[in-house]
Amino acid sequence: MKKFVFSMEKILDLREYEEKQAQIELGKAIADAETLSWKDLYKKARDELDGQEWYACGNTSRGQAAMDAFIKCLQGQKYAENHK
Repeated sequence: MKKFVFSMEKILDLREYEEKQAQIELGKAIADAETLSWKDLYKKARDELDGQEWYACGNTSRGQAAMDAFIKCLQGQKYAENHK
């Protein structure tokens, strides 16, 4: 078996690089999402979830209301008259 030795500086440099790449990807995803209508955004979320389990946590009524609204939108239901 081959043994590898890395300096802590190299490891931290790699971590910093990976974090920057993740920030770039997140920025691209946000920019893409901002171009979508709410209807298209919820359709995309529904397609990506496609039967997977997902979890949310929170302890406020606002959080529960947001979760209920999100589920309704994923199901294709309109939850607010003023929301497009």
